[in-house]
Amino acid sequence: MNSEGFDFGLMTFIAFGMLFFYLISNFDDIEGSYFFPLVEKIEVEAVVISSNLARKKSKNGSELYKAEVSFSYKIKGEKYFSYQLDFYDKWNDDYEYEKSFVDYYISGRKVTAFCKARDHKYCVLRPDINSKISILFDLLFMIIFFGGTSLLSYKYYAGTRKP
Repeated sequence: MNSEGFDFGLMTFIAFGMLFFYLISNFDDIEGSYFFPLVEKIEVEAVVISSNLARKKSKNGSELYKAEVSFSYKIKGEKYFSYQLDFYDKWNDDYEYEKSFVDYYISGRKVTAFCKARDHKYCVLRPDINSKISILFDLLFMIIFFGGTSLLSYKYYAGTRKP
C-alpha cells in the first residue's frame, strides 16, 4: 500500500472513531432529543428533593447558569433518583430562564417524570427541552473538521507523489 492511501485511510479511521465515540458517549441525549417520542416510556409521579441554581464564569468572564434539580420516584415498589431535568445539559447565560426552573421545582413538590420503560434509571422532568441544535452543530463541526483534514491530507500526499 502506498503512503498516501495509508495516511488518508488512517485519517478516515480516526474521524469515524471520534464520531463513534461522540455518538456512544452522548447516546442518551441523542436518543432523548431526537427519538424520545418513539421510545417506549412511562409517566410516573416524582417528588422534588432539591433544586438550586448553579453558577460559573464563562471563558470571556460572563456569568453562566444551570438549574440543578434532583427528584425521586418509584416504579414497581423500587425507589429511584434522578438529576436529569431535561435533555439539554448545557449552561445558559439567561438567569431568569434558569431561575424559573428552580422556582417551579421546589423541594417537596409532586411532579410528573418521564422514564424509559426499559431503563427506569433514565428519567427526566422536561423531555420537551432538548439539545437537537447543539448535537447538530457538534456533528456538523466534526464532519467538516475531520472531512476537511482527511481531504487536505489526501490532496497533500496526492500532490507530492512521484510518477
